[in-house]
Amino acid sequence: MDTQTGRGAARSGRSGFTLVETMVASALSLLLALTIFETASFSARAAYDIKSRLAADAIAFDTVWDLYNLQRSWLSENASVSRSGWLPLDTTRYTTWGPRGDQVFVYWEIEPDPAEFPPRRWTLKANVQWPSRSGSGVDTLARDYQVRRERTNRKLYAAGN
Repeated sequence: MDTQTGRGAARSGRSGFTLVETMVASALSLLLALTIFETASFSARAAYDIKSRLAADAIAFDTVWDLYNLQRSWLSENASVSRSGWLPLDTTRYTTWGPRGDQVFVYWEIEPDPAEFPPRRWTLKANVQWPSRSGSGVDTLARDYQVRRERTNRKLYAAGN
C-alpha cells in the first residue's frame, strides 16, 4: 500500500459486493430453497399415496379372504341374494392412517351366481376408501378385489372307488 498517495485507502472503501450481486445471490438462494421445499413436499405426497394404496390393497385382500372363509352353509342360507355394505376400518388392526383411520371404510359384497337357485357359486368383492392427503377428498382402489367361491362336493372321487 502506498502511504503517500493514499491509493490503498481509496481502494479499501470499494471492496465487498455490489447491490446487484447481492440481489442475484439472494434470488438464486430463494430459488434453491423453493426447489428443495417443493421436492420434499412432492416426496411426502408420493410416499403417502404409495403407503395408502399398499395398505388399502392389503385390507381389501384380507376382507375378500375373510368372506371366502365363511362357512358354505352360511353362504347358502344368507347369501342367496346380493349383499353388500360399507364398514369402518378396524383401527386396532390397521394403523396406517393413524388418527385419520376413522375416515377409512371397507366395502364388501357377496354376489351369488344369478343362473342358479339355491346358489352354489358366489363372487366375493372388496374395496377400500381412504382420505386423500389434503383431506379434501377420498381415494379408492382402481378395481375391486374379486374372488370366485364355488360350492362343490369334494368327496365325489371317493364314491367311484
